[in-house]
Amino acid sequence: MGGTKLTLSQDVRWNSVVGCFEQYIKNWPILMTVCEQNRDKIDDTVTAKILNIGLKRNVEHMLSILKPISEALNKIQKNSCFIADAVEVWKELSEHLKTELHMDRIKLQALKKRMGQVLSPANFLANIVNI
Repeated sequence: MGGTKLTLSQDVRWNSVVGCFEQYIKNWPILMTVCEQNRDKIDDTVTAKILNIGLKRNVEHMLSILKPISEALNKIQKNSCFIADAVEVWKELSEHLKTELHMDRIKLQALKKRMGQVLSPANFLANIVNI
């Protein structure tokens, strides 16, 4: 019906959850159509999950949070990324999550704590020298 292959997330692939969610959202109208047209052949439990708009909305919400994190991971994992760049990537990510997604104080504190675990004084020094 013109859809794309659905993928499952994998423990060893950091961005696979984002890929799984994106494929689900992209294919959701097709999945609905297939379920409606084949009601007698598809298990009712599966159909109920596909037609559950609340589930779709939750996936969209989680994707809005995970997508910027996924993009930050991709930047950090590039061969051309230096330790100075990590500071900028983390700053961009935290600013995006704060302004675009209006994350609450508790989540922002968790992000700041994680930044403290990841970024060392060497990162900040390299970033200052790089500017």
